Amino acid sequence: MRLKTYLALLIAGTLIAWSGFFLVINLLTPDETLHVVWFYITFGLSLFGTLHLGFFAWDSWRKKFEAPYRIVVSTERQAAVLTLFLLLLLWLQTNGQLRWWLFVLALVVLIVGEYLFLSHDEQVHG
Repeated sequence: MRLKTYLALLIAGTLIAWSGFFLVINLLTPDETLHVVWFYITFGLSLFGTLHLGFFAWDSWRKKFEAPYRIVVSTERQAAVLTLFLLLLLWLQTNGQLRWWLFVLALVVLIVGEYLFLSHDEQVHG
C-alpha cells in the first residue's frame, strides 16, 4: 500500500472513530455495560488514530531521511502502546483502583518495553 493511501485511510478512520465517540458520548448512557464497552472501543480507536498521525507527522519532520515505512511501523507501535496505557489508566480510575504506585508501575513497564523495542530495532537495522 502506498503511503498516501495509508495516511488517507488512517485519517478517514480516525475521523469516523471520533464521530462514533461523540455519538456514544451524546446518545448512550453509562448505565449499561455495553455502552461502556462502546465508549472504550471508540475512544481507543480515536486516540490511536490521532496519536499515530501525530507521531508520524513529528517523526517525518524530525527524521527526514529515514524510510517512511520504518517511521510508520515505529509510530504505530508507539501509538498502540500509549493508547493501551491511557485506556488502562482510565479504566483503573473509573473503577476507583488507580493508585500512584500502579501509575508508576505501568509507566515503568511502558518505558522498559519501549526501550527493549528500540534496542532490538537498533540491533536488527543497525
